[in-house]
Amino acid sequence: MTMDSKPILILLAALLLSSHPAAAQELSYHISITLHEDRAHEVVRIGVNNTGEAPLDDFSYELPGDAANIEVYDEAGNLSPRISRGGGVVVAADFREPLPPGAAASITIEFDTAQLITRSGEERVFSALFSPPANHTKRFLLEVALPSGMGLLHPLSSGSTTDIAPLPDETLSDGRTTRFMWDVRPEGDFALFIRYAPLTSSRPVAAGGAAQPFLPALVALLLLLLLGAYLVRGRAPRAAPKTEFMKEDERLVIEIISAREGIVQKRLVDETGFSKAKVSKIVSELEKRGIVRVERIGRRNKLFLSEEFKKR
Repeated sequence: MTMDSKPILILLAALLLSSHPAAAQELSYHISITLHEDRAHEVVRIGVNNTGEAPLDDFSYELPGDAANIEVYDEAGNLSPRISRGGGVVVAADFREPLPPGAAASITIEFDTAQLITRSGEERVFSALFSPPANHTKRFLLEVALPSGMGLLHPLSSGSTTDIAPLPDETLSDGRTTRFMWDVRPEGDFALFIRYAPLTSSRPVAAGGAAQPFLPALVALLLLLLLGAYLVRGRAPRAAPKTEFMKEDERLVIEIISAREGIVQKRLVDETGFSKAKVSKIVSELEKRGIVRVERIGRRNKLFLSEEFKKR
């Protein structure tokens, strides 16, 4: 399966509050999705702040058409949702008490779905479309955890082939389980694509740099290759590196961009350990000298080495 495969896009609709035509609200979302081999478990935490002039009585939320094991609750317990099924599944429930103006509440919706996952052999593709209401959403946090022992087929920077789009703002891994996180600005639809598969000796490392278990034979082969490269390096004359006369911090930034072309500047700050101001200054200087190309993609500036620099 390739990135050209048509993903299943499921519209997860906005929270609808329906007590009064002039009701207004400020919403925040924290969505946690745990992927299994053939299903996803989703936990949607919604913070509601009544910014209108009338109480809010009830709410509804749209789920994928095959949603099962649905639970809706607040801090005090189950809210006894009303579930209607048609083209999709809509859950509705009353607040425990009408939410007065200026008050806030927290609602959690949990469910399972297989509709967001497609499978081809060992590979799985998770794809979804989220549509938080831009006019009412203050924050939209999303995190997705891959199944234990499964990971991306290609690293996060692998040229034209990608297994995750858009790139996450943060990646955490303990070597067996990988978790991706996005802090989304609610300016419109947010489409997510992740392709994953079991990690075996023939698979590359999981996203985020966490290595998979290596067989002893593979380790021995790598050591032999490194030894051979060292011996050849000692015998053959080396061309002067392109970064030979650059500052150490500039060389580090160029090396990271070369290995992860398309990296966002925020991730560059994380990987170098430099301050945001220092990274911004280095990138600006390298861009002026025609070494780095900054390209605006979506809401983020992504960094690439210029073609002229690659030819040097």
